[in-house]
Amino acid sequence: TGQRSDRLGVPTLGEQRLIAFQRAADTWGATIDSDVPIRIDASFVPLSCNATSAVLGAAGATEVWANFPTAPRTNTWYPAALAAKLAGEDLTDPGDAHIVATFNSQLGLTPTCVPGLTFYLGLDNNAGAQIDLVTVLLHEIAHGLGFQSFTDDETGLTLLGRPSIWDHY
Repeated sequence: TGQRSDRLGVPTLGEQRLIAFQRAADTWGATIDSDVPIRIDASFVPLSCNATSAVLGAAGATEVWANFPTAPRTNTWYPAALAAKLAGEDLTDPGDAHIVATFNSQLGLTPTCVPGLTFYLGLDNNAGAQIDLVTVLLHEIAHGLGFQSFTDDETGLTLLGRPSIWDHY
């Protein structure tokens, strides 16, 4: 049992978001086989939105690594969490995150950000017409884990002349 910040025992919006985030992190944690803990810097901030559409969230690796001793491919970028798993040690500075993630703090809470449409904060997959926050979190964390490319889709230009690991597949 945890402490609640209001007198009625009802979790605050921030606490509900944190509970959903922990569920998503636990789901990925049960799936990923790595000895290196993955650090995520996450926040809810105002993101682009209007009366009919909104950016729900965005996430990605904070850094990429190439040519570490146990890298399966040379001259190829690996996102921080995957590089750490493959290296068997954390390559990122201890105080830094492997993933940075932001989520829309305004969705459905202001008249200018898709009024009436909110993040569903439950854990029971019962979002109905709302947007299931756990599902959005799972999706965005996947990008941070490395389900992203560092190659420009339009031009084919690679980061510093090296492809990302996903460009090989």
